[in-house]
Order: sequence, then C-alpha cells, then structure tokens
Amino acid sequence: MRKKNFAMLLVVIIMGAGTAFAGGGSQGNGSKSQGSQSSALTVSKDTLPIVTERLNLTGVASKYVIVDDWNTLLMFQTYEKLTNIHVDWTVIPQESFVEKRNILIASNDLPDLFLRGQFSAVEEATYGTQGTLIPLNNLIENYAPNFKAIINRDPVVRKSIAQADGNIYTLPQLNETMGNLVTKYWVRDPWLQKLNISRPETLDDLYNMLVKFKNGDANGNGQRDEIPLSGAYRGNTGKYISKFFAGSFGFGRIGGTYVRDNAGTFIDVDANDTVQFVPLSPNYKTMLQYINKLYAEGLIDPELFTLDNNRFMAKAEESSIGMILGGNNFQWFGSKVMREYSSITPIKGADGSRNWIMVNPFVQVKGAAAITSKNKYPEAAMRYLDYLYNAEGTKLVRLGVEGITYTKQNDGRYAYIPAIANDPQGRTVDEMVGKYTIFCGGGVPQLIVDAIDLSAAQWPEIKASTNNYLPYLPKEYLSLSFTMDEVNELNSLSNDILTYIEEMEIKFITGTESFNNWNTFTQNLERMNTKRYTEIYAAAYQRWKRN
Repeated sequence: MRKKNFAMLLVVIIMGAGTAFAGGGSQGNGSKSQGSQSSALTVSKDTLPIVTERLNLTGVASKYVIVDDWNTLLMFQTYEKLTNIHVDWTVIPQESFVEKRNILIASNDLPDLFLRGQFSAVEEATYGTQGTLIPLNNLIENYAPNFKAIINRDPVVRKSIAQADGNIYTLPQLNETMGNLVTKYWVRDPWLQKLNISRPETLDDLYNMLVKFKNGDANGNGQRDEIPLSGAYRGNTGKYISKFFAGSFGFGRIGGTYVRDNAGTFIDVDANDTVQFVPLSPNYKTMLQYINKLYAEGLIDPELFTLDNNRFMAKAEESSIGMILGGNNFQWFGSKVMREYSSITPIKGADGSRNWIMVNPFVQVKGAAAITSKNKYPEAAMRYLDYLYNAEGTKLVRLGVEGITYTKQNDGRYAYIPAIANDPQGRTVDEMVGKYTIFCGGGVPQLIVDAIDLSAAQWPEIKASTNNYLPYLPKEYLSLSFTMDEVNELNSLSNDILTYIEEMEIKFITGTESFNNWNTFTQNLERMNTKRYTEIYAAAYQRWKRN
C-alpha cells in the first residue's frame, strides 16, 4: 500500500481513552465565548509572536514516562519566546491521567487547555455538549491557518474528527510516517538462530516457537528461566491481549473497530458488512482458548497483566524474553537488548485470516488537544496549538531547537547532536530527546512527515519491519461519531460492558474461569444490553457510509 493512499484512510476510532487545579488565563478579563477575544488582547492571526504582551495560560497534560517535567523542557522555553505565551503545566503520569483528568472535569477545576488529552470520541461528545470543551470550528476558520489548510486539502481529516453535531472539540495528531503507525510483534533473533527456528507464519508455528523458547535454554545460562512471550499490559502493549491475535481469528476486516491500544469497543464489521459484537462470536471463544493454551503451558509471562512500562523494561533488560507484543519500534525494550529483536509478519489463522488491526491511519490520534470553557483567550490558545502543525512547529516538538538538540546537514537532512544520538551512558534516543521535547509517547498536535522525523521509524530495520505488515493492513478505516442521545446511552452501557470483558478475558486466559462457564459469560453480556450497544454502533456505521 502506498503511503499517500494510506494517509487518506480514515482514523481508527478511539473508545478508550494530580493536584487540585486552578484554571483560567491570568491576564485581564477577556470573553470566554468562542471566537471573541478580549479587547485588552490583540491576537495575531498568522504571524509570531502571537500576542505582543506576555500571556499566561494553564494546561493539564498526560506525561509519558521518559519525558521530563514539561515546565523545564527546552521546547516550551523556546516556544514561549516565539509566541509570548507562557503555559504553566500540571503534568499527570500517563497511566493515571484519564482518571485524574475526569476528576478535574467533574469538579469544574479546569485548565485553559488540555494537551495529550487522551479524549475518546464519547468523551469529546460528552464534554463538548456539556460545554466543558468549546467547539473549535470558528477558531479553526479564523485562527488556525496551518490546520485549516490541512483540512481543506484533505476533507477526510475533518470528517474523522467532527462529532455528530458537526462540531470539532479536539485537535488530532497527524502522521504519514508508516514506521510510526504500525504496532508490531517482536521476536528475539539470537534465540531463533541458536534454536534453529524459522520465523513463525501460522498459529501452530507460533506455539511451537514459544515451546522451544521455554525448553531450549535459549539464553544459554543453563537455567529454565526464559519467558517466551511478554509485554506491558498496563503500558505500551495495552489492555486486551486478544487484539494481537484478533486478525488471525477473522476479526478486523475493516479498521477502526474491535479494539485499539487501551481502548475497547469490541465491535467488528464482518465479511457481510454486518456490525457484530465480538464476544458473542464463536471465533472470540476459540481465540481465548488458544491464548489460554499458551498461558497454561507457561508460554506467556505470568506477570504480563500487571506490568507497566517501567517494570517491563527492567524485566526485558534481564535478557529473558523471547517475544514481545507492542510498540511501533523496539526502543521501549531498553537499550541493552532492543537491537536483538526484529518483527515477524502477522500470524495466519486456521482459515487463512491474517488481518492486522494494530495500526493507525493519517489521523493517528484523536483527542490530542482541547480548549476549555475556562479559557478567556481561546483565540490565542488556538494559535498556540495551530503553530505545531507547520514544519517549524513540528520540528520543535520532534527535534527540539536547531543548533542545540539537532543540526541541518549539507544534504538538507536533520540529525540529532551526538550527545543525543549516541549517549555515552547508553540511553536510547527517545530517552535523551525526552529531556528536551514532548514528542516521545505521541498524542500531541503535530504533522509528522518523514523529512522531519528522526524517530526510530526512520531506521532501516524499522522500515523493513514495517514493510512486513503493509500487505495485511485494513483497506478502510472508520471514525464513528455519535449523537448526544447515543452518547448518553453509551455512557450508561460501555463501562460495565468493557470492564466485564477485560476482567473475563484475563480470567479465561489465566484459567481462573473455566470455559465451561462460557454460556454464563455471554448471558451476562446480553443482560448488560449488548444488543442495544451494538445497535448504536450499527447506526453510527450507517451514518458513516452515507457521509
């Protein structure tokens, strides 16, 4: 699939996904209404600085584990000089961000803006209709020249982020760099070589490989301490291990359904173009039985379901893991071992199914940034966010500051300074860049292109790994939106349904719940009104097809 075609595909729906906070800008008494600036503040529509006098805003952000405190980063210090806007950031660890963000919203303890906001489609509609997040349509038209140009050039972007009421409440991360978009399987090459194992193609091949990893002293220390398969269920791998096997069991013909990252829908569109609730499909049970077999035979890390990124990285650095689920590149495994891994192709199921659902399209992350009703200067805030969509703004996010963190070479390409690219202490590039900018972990307003991307996506081995997946990616992506009535119903249905599925997935996989009780599981789901849950998605899907 050519990248330019992929960039036109539609965004995957995201249904997942501190201290008391005093919100509101601190300069003057401006209007809160969208598109009406304070008479005391003049906002430039297309030049820098954005305001002539320093403006103080407040922000709440999700902090990725290897990024330093946002208030100390060179990126924001430089950006403040360019824009004349200072943001006092309250940063919350990513793992607990959504919960704490929602507490702030429930108490009306709002900042001026959210960044790395992690708003799901339902949350966008809910908080937008409630008035917590302001509609951005007019602000985009008048104060976002960069983003306006993008959505005029590519109407798919607008369609992908607009809610059912026609309003845009959040800004996305845009990405056309394929190596950043495809999450992968990773297998340890020295173990394959030592045990003379071919790269697995089928579910049986995968099982046999993991058995040999367990029993063959793959790490050569004379002990049976190998962990055949692991990941960070509470981090990069994300909830619902089943998503890594779904395509092998017939799910994921269309992208944007089933489950992605830490967010679940468990809705799929089958070969007959019918919306189905995945756990009621016989293939779902068969899939969990396969994963349970791996777990029961000691082929899956018994700690997988409790591991966050930090605990996983410590384990990975012990050189004991053969196969790892998740990540578009291998830097998050840790610098000591990462280059021992390479990707394998998606695994073929018994019926030949080989879909790969763990992929993002051009509108890579929705819900990345939002302006709240407490913001007295929404025009200035929109300009502040919009600048990040031009080349200079994206370079600031991803590369830092020219001459300090990166240089431009004679051939026009960019390169990190040696202290970042080759840290004497062996830290990864991402770990070093996280001391200067916020790009690690993603989910921020930016337009990522190959020319200004120095992430691992540009490494030859990552490009080769990505190419393994291109033939198996969905040919269409959905970005479903919901009416307010539907949102209210989903709010009352989703949490119980998805919490129960996660709980029962883990129980079935680990064997604490017998598959003899499968009928009880499906009956409980039906009592939770999964029929209506599915009908809501089916109606949204029909709207999508009509638009």
